[in-house]
Amino acid sequence: MLLSSCLGGVCLKRATVDVAVFGGGAAGCAAAATAAMRGKSVLQVYRSLGATPLSSGMIDLLGRAPWMEGFVLKPMRELAALMEKASKHPYAIVGESSVRRGLKLALEALEPLGYEGSLEENTLLPNLIGTFKPTALYPSSFSLGSLSELAEHRAVVVGFKSLSWLNPESLAKLLSYSASRLGARASLDWRAVDFGSGGLAELAWQAEEKPLELASKLAELGYDVVGIPPVLGVREHRAVAEALAEEGVRFFEIASPPPSPPGLRLQIRLLEWARELGVQQVRGELAELEAEGKVRRCVVRVGGELVEVEAESYVLACGRFIGGGAWIRGFSVISELKYAPRMLPSSRHAALCYGVEVDELLHPKARGVAVEEAYVAGSMLGGYSYSSELSGLGVAFSTGWAAGQLASGGSIEG
Repeated sequence: MLLSSCLGGVCLKRATVDVAVFGGGAAGCAAAATAAMRGKSVLQVYRSLGATPLSSGMIDLLGRAPWMEGFVLKPMRELAALMEKASKHPYAIVGESSVRRGLKLALEALEPLGYEGSLEENTLLPNLIGTFKPTALYPSSFSLGSLSELAEHRAVVVGFKSLSWLNPESLAKLLSYSASRLGARASLDWRAVDFGSGGLAELAWQAEEKPLELASKLAELGYDVVGIPPVLGVREHRAVAEALAEEGVRFFEIASPPPSPPGLRLQIRLLEWARELGVQQVRGELAELEAEGKVRRCVVRVGGELVEVEAESYVLACGRFIGGGAWIRGFSVISELKYAPRMLPSSRHAALCYGVEVDELLHPKARGVAVEEAYVAGSMLGGYSYSSELSGLGVAFSTGWAAGQLASGGSIEG
């Protein structure tokens, strides 16, 4: 509910809700949706789209661990070891149950996008760099590109002539070499296709406009499986995929660096999902947050206006460096690094573990004192490096679910 008050000629609007969530990425959407599903009125404020749409679209649980060589293939098994070795890691704080519930929530939210995979076993999927990446959950449009699938089919890697930076011949050779290094055999051919113009983002929009043309060009190649950059569109990608299927094209998308259409699909769906559950969303930024033991004042800036937010609970899911969470005043965001050596090799920079220090219930600490009305989720948390251990969206959904539960009066036990 919005109210207005004036003091000394300055008018300040006021919003009153049960739960206020700051952040529009995976963690923020998971927290907001969880609180809404528990019957709470929820306001979600986000400045920008942050890091989630820049992701590959894969949901990594745990891909690397400091104590072992190579990739983590059994993520839940190694997760238990991680929680034992690094007590301040977000996974250790929220526990295995929150991890499972958070990732289950993700699959439910992303059902319209067609996600698949397993928490028990990672799948090795290709990227445009020419290597394979371990991940737990991923779009179904990626599945035929898994290392195990490529070993079974006559496949071709396709480049588009407008993507001058992507050499399909080099990519095919690099992926074949990477497969051999992982103990598998994948002999990939390559072709260049003349379709559309511009970069990945432009090609994605053009694929939505001309799906039959794309399908026809790929069908002419005559291969069992066709690997393409992730250009199936953003909002109408299912229709593009159906057009390819009607032409008999079995395909897989190859994960890309930003801009990443699958990452943008993920972001758009999460925001839609939260709105479907009744979450009120506002584009704005956290302008002021006073806290010492409790939240004393919370002000957001929306379209040039200041709005004071009064809530029973506050969830901070503002990201780290990309999302801007590292710069929020009032908390020791650049927290102590005493836990970093337990989690990263000495060659890694400790700044990769920067984040807010929290207690066992995700309450942030302001000047050493836990703020009981507030909760932190996602990469704003300290004590882990999502880039080196490949755990980004896994932590986001796990801690987002946990923060939403706790902020709405629920429990994360059991």
